[in-house]
Amino acid sequence: MLAAHEPYPGMVLDGHWTVLAANAPCRALFGSNVVGTNFIRDALTNPAHADAIVTWSEVAWAGLDRLRAHQRRCPFDPEFTQLVARAEVALAAVPRPTRTASDLLVCPWFRVGDQVIRTIAMVARFEHPAETTLDELRLELMYPVDDAADEFFRSLRCSYPLG
Repeated sequence: MLAAHEPYPGMVLDGHWTVLAANAPCRALFGSNVVGTNFIRDALTNPAHADAIVTWSEVAWAGLDRLRAHQRRCPFDPEFTQLVARAEVALAAVPRPTRTASDLLVCPWFRVGDQVIRTIAMVARFEHPAETTLDELRLELMYPVDDAADEFFRSLRCSYPLG
């Protein structure tokens, strides 16, 4: 699925938001060592990500809202509870954006050099998995919002091996 999503970024996260797999465009955007990182601990609480994402407050608060919803479904997971608490502390000084009609969408806009790469993100999950561990997996997929972002991702194809 990740290879089929190219040239756009995609990654697989487990129930604790650790990156299990990432396609080449995702590694180009987030760094070659993104696999194995924990998106709560290593991204949501990292000030460098706040600088790299133009729409940081919207992305971070949407992420925290998703974390809290997941925590309500899994209230007895001490590791996840700690991760949520860490994110809450990290975002305490980040003002929550005013709610708008677009709250249903998360649109990370990345600073890459002197460009702003505008994307929209979505999460895919397996419904009615035959294997219970698949229930915890999330596929995070990003799509370009405009022609400039599309061209940026398509130009990356020269930078990574296909397939």
